[in-house]
Amino acid sequence: MNLDDNKNLEIFVLGAGCSRASGYPLAAELKEGLRSFAAKIADSSPIVSGWCLETVKLLDEYYISTLDELANRLLSGALRSDKKDESEYWKMAQKAVDRAKAAVSAYFLDLENEELDISAYKQFIDEHIPETGSEARVPTDSPLRVLSFNYDRLFEIAFAQRFQDRRATDDQMLHGLEWMNCGIAFGEQNPVINRDRFSLLKLHGSVGHTIRGLFPESRHEIEFAARGFGRMAPEANWDSDFVKPVPHGNTLDAAPYESTICFPIEKAKLIQSVEQNPLRAYDKRAYIATVWEAADDFMSRAKHVTICGFSGRGKDSAYLKRLIEKARAVESVRIYDPIADEVAERIIRFRPDLESKIRARRFLFWLRSEIS
Repeated sequence: MNLDDNKNLEIFVLGAGCSRASGYPLAAELKEGLRSFAAKIADSSPIVSGWCLETVKLLDEYYISTLDELANRLLSGALRSDKKDESEYWKMAQKAVDRAKAAVSAYFLDLENEELDISAYKQFIDEHIPETGSEARVPTDSPLRVLSFNYDRLFEIAFAQRFQDRRATDDQMLHGLEWMNCGIAFGEQNPVINRDRFSLLKLHGSVGHTIRGLFPESRHEIEFAARGFGRMAPEANWDSDFVKPVPHGNTLDAAPYESTICFPIEKAKLIQSVEQNPLRAYDKRAYIATVWEAADDFMSRAKHVTICGFSGRGKDSAYLKRLIEKARAVESVRIYDPIADEVAERIIRFRPDLESKIRARRFLFWLRSEIS
């Protein structure tokens, strides 16, 4: 580790508010988005459409507003009644969570269309990853690290538009160590993150990736489930992208490929299980554990931290707190959020030593249009 790199290490923590201006829903708005998406794809992708409606039905039935809370209640057993067989309940709960991940993945990928406004992300990348000559690579000495709680791929799309147009490189290369350095591995590789370079860490995992065997008898591997950045299919068949082959044509038994998305309640269990069970050649436990180890390391060395579009509410609040607790060398904390003062107050409650270092601004992510 080069200790000189710690002098100006700058961390940006991105929340759902960063993608709001691009047409992506906040957590509490997701239900209606899934409902509309289900109707849109009912003919072309009936299985994924059905999974969207199943997820919406559960949200309605139990008066739950977010997918994080739905997963929390399902996987904690809170929705199990005395009348339900225990083993059957856990099968049902895991099936519902897996199908919800496929539903939201397809929905978010479908929003990647030609009208997608990613100007805020593009401006952010232009400001923080300067030009480095004709090769247009990410500078090796960049102090920037980006930690995102978002499932969407807006940062990646903006990054690809900045770099992919200038070099004959593909989406897999852009995820690699010399580019986004995000721990996504392909083929039989294990996830690796170079902690001395720029890095994009998807703390919840990401849409656009599934874990599956690409060839008969193969071990688990990760691949793009749908399409590369910026290549919009006019009428995507989401069933072919997300649904495993259906045995005997019975769609009631249809199951999605394993997702890299990881809900908050799953995170601790996945990381803990890495120590208790051998890892496969590649699996989600290795990915999530690697990402969070790197995130903790970055925060422990950070001199400047900026929190954007993150209200600090909901199930993610404990993980934001965890990151801030690691930031013991920090010299400044900026908060860009419509409720920035409220976020600052929450942080000061558990880190009173940061009060003089926090600057809260009521901004809408990176275009930095201050809210009056």
